[in-house]
Amino acid sequence: MKSILFILILSVSTISFANTITWKKIEIEQTYILNQTIVVNTEAAQSKIAEGTKISLIEVKTLPMLKVKSHKYQLGQCTNSNLSTDLELVSIIQPNGNSHSVGINFAKGCVLDVYIDLDELEAISFLK
Repeated sequence: MKSILFILILSVSTISFANTITWKKIEIEQTYILNQTIVVNTEAAQSKIAEGTKISLIEVKTLPMLKVKSHKYQLGQCTNSNLSTDLELVSIIQPNGNSHSVGINFAKGCVLDVYIDLDELEAISFLK
């Protein structure tokens, strides 16, 4: 019975991560879909980018002094082009049950900045 339960859990987790992509495999000028809702805090309130939102990678830079890779994404649907936020951490659950975090912030013009530790480029992203 335990082995059947284990196989079932493994199958479900494999299916849920099947459409995800690692940070290293994301390519510039490609469009991706968020596979989790991202919540950010502004001075006025919380803002959310809903799961299923399309975003396009427009710039990639390595910031060696900080040991991070910077990704800039253009949001496909944006209602407030003046929104900007401070840097926040977003956790992403990995297939092994652990999580890793990336730094994010919004910049004016509907741009989502994502900062990934260079040691975590092989981790699963929040994109598919």
